[in-house]
Amino acid sequence: MIIRSIFLLIALLLTSVSYASVPDYIEKNTLENICRYSECFPDLKVQYEKYYIQQFWKAFAVSYNIDKATKTKKINSFGMSYEWANSNEAKREALKACNKHNRNCQILFLNNSIIEKTYNNLTQNLASSVTKLPVNEYNCTLFLSEISINNFSDESVCTYAAKVYEHNCYIVEASKRGLNCGGSLTSSNTLSYFESSACKDGYKKVGDNCLKTYIKCSPGFEKEGDDCIKYTNKNIPTNAYKYGSGWKCKSGYYQNNDYCSKLPSNAISRNNSDGFYCKSGYKKSGKSCIKITIDSSENVSIGTTNPTIPLNAYKSGSSWKCKSGYYQNSGYCSKLPSNAISRNDSDGFYCKSGYKKSGSSCIKRTNNDENVNLGLIIGVVLFFFILLILVTRQTHGKKCAWCNGYKIKFVSGREGKWYWKYSNKDGSRDKRRKDNFEQAKYISEYNCQECAARTKFLHKESQHPSPSRNILKRQLLENGEGKRKGSDYGV
Repeated sequence: MIIRSIFLLIALLLTSVSYASVPDYIEKNTLENICRYSECFPDLKVQYEKYYIQQFWKAFAVSYNIDKATKTKKINSFGMSYEWANSNEAKREALKACNKHNRNCQILFLNNSIIEKTYNNLTQNLASSVTKLPVNEYNCTLFLSEISINNFSDESVCTYAAKVYEHNCYIVEASKRGLNCGGSLTSSNTLSYFESSACKDGYKKVGDNCLKTYIKCSPGFEKEGDDCIKYTNKNIPTNAYKYGSGWKCKSGYYQNNDYCSKLPSNAISRNNSDGFYCKSGYKKSGKSCIKITIDSSENVSIGTTNPTIPLNAYKSGSSWKCKSGYYQNSGYCSKLPSNAISRNDSDGFYCKSGYKKSGSSCIKRTNNDENVNLGLIIGVVLFFFILLILVTRQTHGKKCAWCNGYKIKFVSGREGKWYWKYSNKDGSRDKRRKDNFEQAKYISEYNCQECAARTKFLHKESQHPSPSRNILKRQLLENGEGKRKGSDYGV
């Protein structure tokens, strides 16, 4: 009896080391951990994310098969249910959905609990020689011969070598073939397959092998050697501020190589690039902006960028304008008729109130003209009023959450989760509705050109989600310059 108990205890211990430890409840990365042991099709992780946020009662079922060549398990179908009256109904519906595609389905999750048996089945290592014995040259030779490793392509070896949780022997085979596997493993960085415990700089010990170290630092930290240290302003020049992974010059300064220089008078800085440009009516002269003047040498035709200045005109920027009392008339300046006003930067003139255009003159309006004009004015006012309502609805909230400015520039955007306008309890399409269609919200990000703040918008759901849809939420992602005037809403 004692001997039998001892054997039973040993069997239980051997079984326990063949599985990954079972968590108490599901987390966002639970399925990802399972997929390190069993191969998962890409859409499975998407469906799990959907299941993770659903309400009780709910269940998640899977089926799998065993690849005899690689001795790995592959999850080939799933089914899920949520918002049912009890656990039995939730499990029944999940298994029903899973069995539509494959048989032998098992419940993996019930509500937020993990079914231990199914979890262990999916995370069990099938390589008996590797499971029962430590990873060494003899055991790997045995394992690799069992799966006919010579028939594997280099690409396949690298694919399985990446799964270091239970496939250390594939790493050995990759090293023997001299494969770099995308830089993750080379024969030169592995000092020895089994004998040495030391690894070169830039590599870490994983089992009996040396793998290249990849370090990804959290926001607010930066990589320094093999560590992540808190970001400092040591790389930000004077009169600049941190912006994303780089920096920008403060207002009143422009980027000058790796420094921020003070803007000269009548100049504007270039966004995210070196140098500055001058305001209208000024031109660049060294590091200054000087006023453009007209002299005898400039009052001649010198090409399309600086055309001939006609009589009764003056230079304005790279072009010209008519003097007061004159209007632009097809490249010339003609004298304004009585009761007329010139059009800015365009040909022609318009008449003052109470007068109407007649050829090249302005004549007094009659009562009939005024009635027609009044009707026209009312129509125009109504048109612009309706247009204002439409624009206000369309662009509601599309302004900076820091300074309330409208000068914001689109940076990035993505579609949200797609769902049916009318759906059943399991999320499938309600076929009773003829006008049913799939829709999704849209998430966009904008940079403010006035204060350099970053704002995120959530747009209303649509069949064609885009940043042009009405805004439901506005949220500040990154502070700007100066005092905050705007606010979040809908968050």
